[in-house]
Amino acid sequence: MFMAKATDLGFQVSSRKGIQIKQRKGINQLPQILDAYSAAQSKQLTSSQVLNRDPSCVSVEESEVLRSSWTPSHYSAQRLEAIASVQSAKDLDMVALHELVDFCGEARRNERWMPGMAYVSVLHVLGEGLVDTAGAQTYAPITPGVPTQPGEILVARINPRIPRVCMTPDFEKKTLCSSEFEVLAAKPGIDSYLIAYLLLSELVQSQIRSLTSGHQLHIIVSVHLNLRTL
Repeated sequence: MFMAKATDLGFQVSSRKGIQIKQRKGINQLPQILDAYSAAQSKQLTSSQVLNRDPSCVSVEESEVLRSSWTPSHYSAQRLEAIASVQSAKDLDMVALHELVDFCGEARRNERWMPGMAYVSVLHVLGEGLVDTAGAQTYAPITPGVPTQPGEILVARINPRIPRVCMTPDFEKKTLCSSEFEVLAAKPGIDSYLIAYLLLSELVQSQIRSLTSGHQLHIIVSVHLNLRTL
């Protein structure tokens, strides 16, 4: 099955005095996609392959699409190349994220913030997984939050191009987090800090960047573990 994604159509639409006007700008990628499709048809490809990197054009096994996502971004050339690079390495193993963590957010009922609670929002996640602990303890949000426990992993589901991953600090008080986070709890025997580190690694981030906001991590993200580390 052929999957492609165009990021440039050779024009932009602007509005002038309420009238929509098309202006020539950029390069129309559709001819390149059509060429890649024609080449794939002539070769009668049956396995997943990257046909063109930019614009992204790939051949995907039909069975994989039927049991997974229909979104072209999920099969981006960049993501497939990241997975292929890991599969070719002898000291690495590719493991689905749901095999390593439990997804807790959907099973927990949102609660209103009350004085004395801590609240972690996406704005409190600093670079390299650090948390603005002072801000989280003084923030007084209006919107409800998801209860989270110390040591759980918080992954922002908005704007995948800006990585926001952190661990819930031990504030020694009840802690909520924004519903914009996916709440992950490491399974027994799995180090939470290792999972958080891997989620920030380039191999995983290259997959996440190809997704859209609101992505479901437990379905579409694979974590690459170094067997010697575990």
